[in-house]
Amino acid sequence: MKKIYLITLFFTTLVSAVLHAELSWSPETGWGAKGGLLEPLIGQTIVIKDAEHGMQVACEEYTAGNTLPAIRTYKNVYDCYPLSAEAPEALYRIGQIYMGSHQYEQAFKALETIILEYPGYPKFNDVIAIEFDIAKQLQSGERPYYYGLIPGFRDYAAAIKFFESIVTNAPYTRYAPMSLMNIADLASEHGRIEDVVDSLDRIVCCYRNSEFAPCAYVKLGDIYAKMVHGPSYDQGATLRSINYYEDFLLLFPENPLVPEVEVKLANGRDLYARSKLIMGDFYYRYRNNFEAARIYYNEVITAAPNSCAAQEAQARLELVANCVYPPKTWVDKIFGRYQRPSTPSYLEDAIIANHTTESFLMDVNPFPIRDVDTGYDDFAPGQEPVPAY
Repeated sequence: MKKIYLITLFFTTLVSAVLHAELSWSPETGWGAKGGLLEPLIGQTIVIKDAEHGMQVACEEYTAGNTLPAIRTYKNVYDCYPLSAEAPEALYRIGQIYMGSHQYEQAFKALETIILEYPGYPKFNDVIAIEFDIAKQLQSGERPYYYGLIPGFRDYAAAIKFFESIVTNAPYTRYAPMSLMNIADLASEHGRIEDVVDSLDRIVCCYRNSEFAPCAYVKLGDIYAKMVHGPSYDQGATLRSINYYEDFLLLFPENPLVPEVEVKLANGRDLYARSKLIMGDFYYRYRNNFEAARIYYNEVITAAPNSCAAQEAQARLELVANCVYPPKTWVDKIFGRYQRPSTPSYLEDAIIANHTTESFLMDVNPFPIRDVDTGYDDFAPGQEPVPAY
C-alpha cells in the first residue's frame, strides 16, 4: 500500500509541475513552454528573424543547458533557411549535440545530410572524422542512448553500416581504407567470413598504396589457408592463399612481416605439394599406373622443390623408374594386384564421342519420317527426295 501511495504522489507532483507550464505552438517554431518542468526541455516559443539570429539563439540555449530547445532551433534554421551558409553549420552542431548525448543514429543522420546536400561545406573533413568517431565508438561497444537518457543495446551492425557509408561518401580520404579494415575486424569477431573477405579484397583492389594493404594481403592469405584442413582436401583455397602470400612478398619486400609470411608460404606450398603426393601414391600403390604416378610426383617437385614432400616424391620417382612395385595390400593378397584396362577409358570415350557427332547423325537416317506437307520421306543431305508409296 505504501508503494502505491508513493507512486501516486510522484505522478501527481509531475502532472502538477507540467500543468504549471504554459504550452504554445506556432508554425514557425512549433511547440513551446513557459514555466514548469517543461520549460528547460521544450523551451519558450522563439521567433527567429533570420538564419544568423537563429544560430545565436540556439547557441544561447545550448550554453544555458537547454539541449532540446537548442536542437529544435538549429533544425528551424535548416528547415527555414536551407540555402543559407548557416544551414550546414546548424546540422553540424546538431550532430555534435546528439553525439555528446550518445544518440549516435541521430548524430550520423545529421552529418550525413551535410555530406549529401552541402558537399562544399568547409568542414567536410571534420564531418567525416566525426562520423568515423561515431562508428568507432559503436565498434568498441559503446551503448546508444534513447532520447539521451535510456541506454540501449550494443549495436555492431550500425557500426558496420556507418563505416560503409564513410567508404561510399569519402572514398578518396584516408578514412575509407581505415573503415574497411574496421569492418573486417568487426565481421571477423562475429564470424562473418564473407564480409571479412569482401572488405579486405576491396582494400587490396582499391587501396593498394594504403598502410593497410600489407595487412590485408596477409589476412586474406590466412583466411584461405584456414579453409583447408589437410592435403586430402580440395586445394583451391590453398592456391589462393599462396597467391596472396606471393603478392605480399613481391609488393612489400621491406615489410616487417616478410619473415612470417615466408614461413606461411612455405607451409602452403608444402601442403599443396602433399596433395599431389597423395594422388601419386594412389596411382602407384593402388592402380598399378606408373605413368600417372610419375606425372603427380613431378608436380610435387615443381610446386615445392625445397619441401619435405619434394624429397619424398623424388624417392618415389626412383622406385617408379626402376619398376619397383609397392608392397601388396591385403586386398592385393586376396584378389591380386589391380589390373589396368587394356584400353584406357578416355580413349573409349573419345571413340564414342567421334561416332555421335552431328555430321554422323545427319549422314545416316535408317528410319525416314514422312513429311505430311510434301508427301516425301525425310532424306539425308545430298539425296533426292523419293515419294513415299
